Amino acid sequence: MTITAKFDSRCVECGKKIKRGQTVVWEKGVGVYCNKCRTPEKKTATSSPSRPPRQGRWVTCWECGRKYYDNDWYPGKDTYCGC
Repeated sequence: MTITAKFDSRCVECGKKIKRGQTVVWEKGVGVYCNKCRTPEKKTATSSPSRPPRQGRWVTCWECGRKYYDNDWYPGKDTYCGC
């Protein structure tokens, strides 16, 4: 995980000094690595989402008549709450 160092420390691999405010790679239970030992992953912006947005809505159960919110609703889906 890429983080900004909150404290001065040393790289667990090579021992190089890491100053507060430097971007480093941190592993839980291990420590931090300098940029030469582990390169921080770059966040890439995606132009389109990987899946379509959800179309949740309130629906009425066909068996008991209870209203409930269905996160994965789509036209033609069977509206059954599991009663």
